[in-house]
Amino acid sequence: MSRRRRRGYEEHGRPPQATHWVWAGILGVLAGGVFYAFQTVPVGVSGERKVESGIGEVAVEQTVTATSSILLGVAAPKADRDQAYLLALPGKTIEQQEMGKGWRLGMWSLESAGDLRMVPASPDGKAPILTDGAEWNVSMRSPNGEPYIEPRIVGLADETHVFVIATTDARKLLLVSRSGEIRSIYDLPEYVNALSSTDGHAWFSTFVPGEGIESEPMGPSRLIRVSVSGIQESLAEETRFIVSVTPGPDGALAYRTDDGDVVVTAMDKRWSGNGIPLLWLDQNRILLSQGRSVFVLDMRALSLELLQQLPAAPSAAHML
Repeated sequence: MSRRRRRGYEEHGRPPQATHWVWAGILGVLAGGVFYAFQTVPVGVSGERKVESGIGEVAVEQTVTATSSILLGVAAPKADRDQAYLLALPGKTIEQQEMGKGWRLGMWSLESAGDLRMVPASPDGKAPILTDGAEWNVSMRSPNGEPYIEPRIVGLADETHVFVIATTDARKLLLVSRSGEIRSIYDLPEYVNALSSTDGHAWFSTFVPGEGIESEPMGPSRLIRVSVSGIQESLAEETRFIVSVTPGPDGALAYRTDDGDVVVTAMDKRWSGNGIPLLWLDQNRILLSQGRSVFVLDMRALSLELLQQLPAAPSAAHML
């Protein structure tokens, strides 16, 4: 190589070789990946994302629906087990699940009191026993020693307390502890139906009795919530008989009347229509079923979105 050509290389830099181009490409890909990682929001995160630009901070609204799996239950009383279908969101896919023999929808609910049961009073004068065959063994006697008449479990107040309806001189709501303490916390109205217990509250609905002995209860009806301390609140009133309630977070509420209508209240808004309330997804959204169809009701827009149709009509749901 001539002295002149070598001097030109020294003045202007050596020409890049092929390996130099390869390394430059790799570094470019890595730099782009780092930039992309800082610009994206992880799946399952919902909220506002802020991006820096040359003119300042720009707010970009981005909502990504978190992945959820929900079991939808179909009652099959004549079969040896109820049916369950897995609904995956946001994909809206549905898949039947294999449940064990003897499985029933009531097993989903902690408020159903699990293995607790009431052993009836015996003819020899022994009081009814609230038991689960293990930790719970409470003799159901009033403070004067008399056995409570026809005690019935409403549901769990928490892990160590149960709501029970029983009669002495009046029909009462009792709070029974696993240690054996029994407190009367509320005198029930004459015509009242126990619905469920949720988050430390027992739920009831009042009714007007029919004219005949076997006639169905009628409205008007009030929805009543009672706390473990006995504080009673009337949260709704309907001309029809209220037959079920599905409490939600932050004061959201759904209930159903005997004519199949559903009333949903949340965010100071009210929606009514036909169907069965299944499960609150959050304080704004609730799953509803209408026949075999499953919808999500968004209380912010008061809008229904069809999610899926099942082979049979679901009547319960459970978040996995």
